[in-house]
Amino acid sequence: MTRRQLLKHLLSLALLPLGARRAAADDTPPIPFVAWVERFYRTQIAARALREGWATPENQQGAEPTASFPLPNYLTPELRALFEAAQGKPLPADTPEGPILDYVFGWGALPNREIKLLSVTEAPWWQSLITKHLALVTITINGNERDLTLKGQYDADTFNWRIADIDYGDGAGESLRERLERLAH
Repeated sequence: MTRRQLLKHLLSLALLPLGARRAAADDTPPIPFVAWVERFYRTQIAARALREGWATPENQQGAEPTASFPLPNYLTPELRALFEAAQGKPLPADTPEGPILDYVFGWGALPNREIKLLSVTEAPWWQSLITKHLALVTITINGNERDLTLKGQYDADTFNWRIADIDYGDGAGESLRERLERLAH
């Protein structure tokens, strides 16, 4: 082996970690968005059940206690900035008192109401033509069925999904992003 060949091999070994990091950042997510959303909702329901005292083995199944952070920790940086800006603002005068809209579960998820996760599925193919990474979530709140649509964004730096928006599907007809934009301004 010549000096030149030896130098090339050493240089390629030295640059290997840089190439590996670049390749890892371009890799596909470790889990599909739909699976991440299911884990997120199971954990959020379990955490709420524990806080409110209606925890059962059934609603604790599949939850990850280490992943029960508050909602802002799961938002994209842009949506998190809107969330923080909206938190400092008073609600409009025409807003009824009380948490009528729960940012995770949607309209009607008042405290001490039982919430169950029925299903999490991928969006129909025609919706994914317009927007990628959509998950359809069906929950019940005190037996009343609700549909939510979550839009995700993969963060390659942290190897994790982030919530880019939640469409609540009923109520005032606004998404999480629209509500936070309205409250922040």
